[in-house]
Amino acid sequence: MVTSFWATGFNVVFGLFAAYVLSKYNFWGRNALIVTISLPTAIPTAVAGFALLLLWGPYGTLGRLMSADHQIMFTACDMHYTGRISDNAIEGVAQTSTGFHATR
Repeated sequence: MVTSFWATGFNVVFGLFAAYVLSKYNFWGRNALIVTISLPTAIPTAVAGFALLLLWGPYGTLGRLMSADHQIMFTACDMHYTGRISDNAIEGVAQTSTGFHATR
């Protein structure tokens, strides 16, 4: 909850600043900045995850340069938290559907 609060505050402050600067001024790199800001809404999460896998995976462009002991993708910590997040999401959907008296 605390992290969400600070992330929201950070996004509001810097989002308003970026919106003001982009609407008032023309400068070199303006279009690149607009694309960078818009990128998270344009690329689906699965595509971004696949791109990270192609880059950092064991057979990826940068993953090949790392030893097998120092892989970034598929670490035990990553797999543990990914499993917990998906379990929580499934439980949330199940609770929502039972809350609305949904039938199968």
